[in-house]
Amino acid sequence: MTPIDKCNDLIKTALCTFEKLTIHEAKKICLMVVNEMIEEHQIIRQLDPEMKAFYLKYWKRTKQEIEKL
Repeated sequence: MTPIDKCNDLIKTALCTFEKLTIHEAKKICLMVVNEMIEEHQIIRQLDPEMKAFYLKYWKRTKQEIEKL
């Protein structure tokens, strides 16, 4: 799944789960989730450096896509 696809999936899930959310509120929720993922990947020591870099880049790009909304 590309970062754009993940962005759209997260927003869609938030809006469907909480029917009365505005797009702005859904965006804030998704950014909180993505920030948690970024922080978790920075702490995880079991990942090899290459895989860790891949995941960090993926979640940061996903965050950028959410911020563009």
